[in-house]
Amino acid sequence: MTLNQTNGFIKFNRNSSKYFELIADRPTAFLLLSLIANRARRTNEKDLMVELEIGEALIGDFCSYGATESIYRTDKEYLLKHGFILTTRADRRGTIVRLVDSDIFNINPTIFSEELTTNKRINITRENDTLDNITEELSPENLLTQEKSNTEEKI
Repeated sequence: MTLNQTNGFIKFNRNSSKYFELIADRPTAFLLLSLIANRARRTNEKDLMVELEIGEALIGDFCSYGATESIYRTDKEYLLKHGFILTTRADRRGTIVRLVDSDIFNINPTIFSEELTTNKRINITRENDTLDNITEELSPENLLTQEKSNTEEKI
């Protein structure tokens, strides 16, 4: 299974303690996690074949990372149990999972707004921050207020 992916990059934190634990406990789960990070949708553009939200990826093709179906299921359960991913729904093409822990891989998600000319970056966290909260924090008024208060503190 191949999805139309655009060129991009994924941040890999090689100093993460979770990385060393994952490699020691279940190296094939690391391969599945890297596959999920590679396939995870990082923008809110609507031109992809599969309807995915930011941070979601389509998996289920266990042969693509050299595993058997049994190893794939065990790896998926390991990643679920340790909080790396969440299963969101099943599709006729496979399972759709959400990357929720960016400690090892950070997909650098970006929201494109048609109203604004700038892009906004979001963080994937376990808390359910709403897009409204993130947008509000990045609004020009809030940024100017923060800059003004920082200037006043220096004086």
